[in-house]
Parts: sequence; structure tokens; C-alpha cells
Amino acid sequence: MKELPDDYVGMSLSWGTMREEDLIPGLMQFLQHVKVRCEIEDAVDTLQEEVNELKMVEYEGYSGPYYENPEDSSFLLNEDIWNLLNDIAPKFTYFGSSEGDGADYGFWTSEEALEEHVFTELNNISNDQETGLEKIRLRLEELTDTIYTHGF
Repeated sequence: MKELPDDYVGMSLSWGTMREEDLIPGLMQFLQHVKVRCEIEDAVDTLQEEVNELKMVEYEGYSGPYYENPEDSSFLLNEDIWNLLNDIAPKFTYFGSSEGDGADYGFWTSEEALEEHVFTELNNISNDQETGLEKIRLRLEELTDTIYTHGF
């Protein structure tokens, strides 16, 4: 399984709705689009089979159809689809809702993961007795570029 490239950092996959009936098809469409690139064909095909088995019902007075068994659709979305999206999320990101907008789902920078990476790299450099100041300066420039790529 491969991670998505940094081009996907900050990318919204769905916004303006929290309905499973809207999220599942949209997120599955995205997974279908990236399944070969991320080497997740089997997982996506299995999920698609499960999605295809979900039955829809319409209720008078309500807009749009709903999944007949909300427990099944909720589990499929919140466990299986979500986990797969997190597995392929770009480095130092997670898949979920954005801060400040619970209905905006995409790949957002994980400040904790990025901070941990920076401190680990700095610790590795300081533990290397043969490292010169120039090597430290160059590595700090690389880390700074990584931080700016992720929106800081």
C-alpha cells in the first residue's frame, strides 16, 4: 500500500454534508480513482461490493433516500472506508473533518505527527558525533520545507 503524494495535503473530498448517503458514494468514487496508484485494488473492490449491497429506502416527507440499515452503513463508512483513507493519507496527515468545519472531509496535516518527525530528526542529527554544522543547517532547511508543504 502506498501513500498519496503531498499534492493531496489539504484536499477536501466532501463538504457541506454529513449524510452517509452522500459521503459513502463520494468517498468510494475517490478510492476507485486512486486504487491502482495506491495499490489497494482488492480492498476497494471488496468495499465496493459491500456498498453495492446496501439497500436504500425513501421516507415520505424526507429529502432523498436513506440506507435501510444505518448500523451497516455507519460501520462501513466510519471503520472500513475511513481506515483505508487514513492508510493512504499523505505523510504527516490524517483523513477526517477539518478544524472548524465538521462537514469538510479531506486530508489534513497532523501537527503531532509532523512535530514528532521534526524532533526525531533533530535528535538523530544531534546524536551523530560526525555531523558538522553545515549538515545540520541543510537538514533544518529540508524540515522547514516539509513544514511549509503541510501548511504551517
